[in-house]
Formats: sequence, structure tokens, C-alpha cells
Amino acid sequence: MNTYRLSHYGLIRISGIDATKFLQGQVTCDVREVTDQQSRLGAHCDVKGRVQVTFRLFKFNEDYYLLLLKNLIDHTLKLLNKYAVFSKVKLEDISEQWSIIGLSGTLTDMPTNIDAATRIENCVVIRVPSATPRCIIIGENANLQKLQQQLANELQTAEIEAWELLDIQAGIPTIYPETIGLFTPHDINYPQINGVSFNKGCYTGQEIIARMQFLGKLKQHLYRIQFAADAAPAIGTPLVDDAGHSVGTIIKTAAGSAQHFEALAVLQDKALTSVIRIANAAQTIVQLCI
Repeated sequence: MNTYRLSHYGLIRISGIDATKFLQGQVTCDVREVTDQQSRLGAHCDVKGRVQVTFRLFKFNEDYYLLLLKNLIDHTLKLLNKYAVFSKVKLEDISEQWSIIGLSGTLTDMPTNIDAATRIENCVVIRVPSATPRCIIIGENANLQKLQQQLANELQTAEIEAWELLDIQAGIPTIYPETIGLFTPHDINYPQINGVSFNKGCYTGQEIIARMQFLGKLKQHLYRIQFAADAAPAIGTPLVDDAGHSVGTIIKTAAGSAQHFEALAVLQDKALTSVIRIANAAQTIVQLCI
């Protein structure tokens, strides 16, 4: 089994008697579906329905936890605390007290279903999408260290970029600081990966998101692409057609091998029949992954 130290991720704990009601009014997923045995991908959007942050929501004992990029924790706390003052709820950054690893390979007691959760040695184990069995393991530092010691003979350390590549191949998008507020959940295919509920009622940005689902005609989608390059383009790099018109944006990228990259990009559907290039690197042609 390969293990990945996901140190670029952190955790926000949401506790208090109003925690469920508070989160239900803020995030795209249905918080009522999140239990000790079930997690959900989700997003927090602004009032215009634009995604501010993506995360995985899970429950441990009586509290909820947001698993998200560590460099978006302050931004997320600022957004949520604007509404938290009206509820009996507490939001805490607990990233220093808890650790997060990824694991690919067959682990005894790994949940069978995607998004399902279980516990091993008082750590949370969440099954995540992948062509091969893969999970995220989250726990307080001492508990996770104990579990890793028990599995030490079975684990081989792998690079974080390899984990990011698995996310790309599974079509799991991430909003980075460079792409805050650029896309709707539909743009990044969040409804297709169970990151949006259309039955839960009102939440921030819900009206616009629902309108797009039932009345709108989406003109761009998330696609997996590949290309050869000397270095990975930055998150947020535009993609252009032969006329130099912007037709998309790279939102996540990872190296598949030397000078070969895979990425997730939001692309205009009308551009799929065109030659698509990376802006400022006209020689670099991207291809859709089938």
C-alpha cells in the first residue's frame, strides 16, 4: 500500500447545538446525510452561486469537520463566522492537533462504498473515488501515529503529487486561492460527484445554483486533459483556441511522468472541436483524456 502525507490539507471543527442547522444553511451538500458512517463532498458559495471553497464534510462523535486546503482555512473561517454569530456554534482550526494521510491499496476494514466512513484505532477512514481502492485517514496526532506504526510493514511512502494525480483521474476538483469565486458548482461538475443536493432547501447561493440545474443551459464543464511540457502551468492559467480567445481555465494539475502532465480544466463546450493551447505557451497543445 502507498501512503501519502497530506500536509497541505487542514481541518475546521464545527461544534455546538446549532451545528447541523448552521451548516445546512451554508453548504451545498445535505448535512443530514453526513453521519459517523457517511461523508460528503461539499462547497461554500457566495450569494451569486460562485464557489469560494471546496471540502469534504465528515462527522466524528457529535461534531462536524471540514477537510480542506490548509491555505484556505482562514478564508473559510472568515466566510462562515459572518453567519455563525447568529447560531450557537463554534468553529475552530484544529489542523495542528490532527493529522491527515492518504492511502491507496487494499486496507482491511476500508469502507466498500465511495464517501462511506468507518473508524480504525479511533481514526476516521473515508473511502474516496479512484480506479483502485483509496481512502483518507484522519485522526488526532497520537491516534494516527499509532495506526501508522501498526501498518508500518505494509506501507510505502509516496509523493503528494501522485495523490493529486489520482484526484485528477477521478475527476475530483479543488478550488485554490487563485480560483476563488470563478466557477459555479456546475462548472466543476460538483452535482455529478454528489457534492450538491437539490432537495435540502435554502443555503447561501442556492437560488442561482438551483436555477442553473432546472432552467439553465450550461456552456462549460470540467474536463480532464493531458499535455507535454517542461513544467506544470500555474493554477488559473487560461486555455486558448487558435485565435487566441480564452476558452477555459486550468484548475488542478499534476505530473503523470517526466514532462507529461494531467490536469482538470473548466472548458467551454464549443471549444472541444478546436485546437486548444495553454496561454503563453503556444506550442503546448492539450488533449482531452477519454
